[in-house]
Amino acid sequence: MSDSDPMSPDVPRPDLPVDDWEAETRAVQALGRIDPATRGAVPSIDVSTTYVAPHGGGAMTFGYGRPDNATVRHAEDVVANLEGAACALAFSSGMAAAVSAFLALERP
Repeated sequence: MSDSDPMSPDVPRPDLPVDDWEAETRAVQALGRIDPATRGAVPSIDVSTTYVAPHGGGAMTFGYGRPDNATVRHAEDVVANLEGAACALAFSSGMAAAVSAFLALERP
């Protein structure tokens, strides 16, 4: 896929004025991103938990997907947009979110 492909999720889409949309529309349309592989207008759910990735010297290794998952990353982008924030974090539980907040406030 070309970098100038208008269907790429990374290319600004003048036909989709996301910043002018109401919050409900941005949430339902998931920021108007198009899946580059399938051209789907609705984001797919990535259920994979393990990915093959290059590791030191070009060798392939397996990586666990919880720290970085395409579905979670997209959901975080939508929440950040709705909140007018630079970024957002999604957690697997309320306890994980609470612990993260308290650890962020902890002084060294």
